[in-house]
Amino acid sequence: MSDMEVVNVVRMMMIRTRFIDDALERAIADGATQVLVLGAGFDTHAYRFRDRLTHVRVFEVDRPATQAFKRQRVRDVLGEPPANLTYVPIDFQHESLADVLARHGYDRKQRTFFILEGVTMYLSAEAVSDTLRFVGSHPRGSTIALDFVY
Repeated sequence: MSDMEVVNVVRMMMIRTRFIDDALERAIADGATQVLVLGAGFDTHAYRFRDRLTHVRVFEVDRPATQAFKRQRVRDVLGEPPANLTYVPIDFQHESLADVLARHGYDRKQRTFFILEGVTMYLSAEAVSDTLRFVGSHPRGSTIALDFVY
């Protein structure tokens, strides 16, 4: 990969992050009471927006191994996670997103902001469709910010 390709990827990621951050701000202002980060990886919204998310439940959904590594790194660098953050480990191949979330206190009746960043390229077309159906089953005013890569 050339230096210019790296620069372009970094620029794209900066723009994507800013777009999602702005969408999160709008969703909170419009009354979202939950944020659901799908395929959270090393997402930092619960930390970077800590002051604005005080009264909003944040759910980070990802594979158990990824979450265990992230939790340890966060503890080492930042201390304990915010009280409103719930890590939701899932085996995407064998568990239902709705069922796993319900066991962790997620309420499908609440207005929710969804983040699906850097994930679609790892999912089958069927999994993307299932995820979007799940998002669409939420109350009016729920919104999503996502990127899509084949």
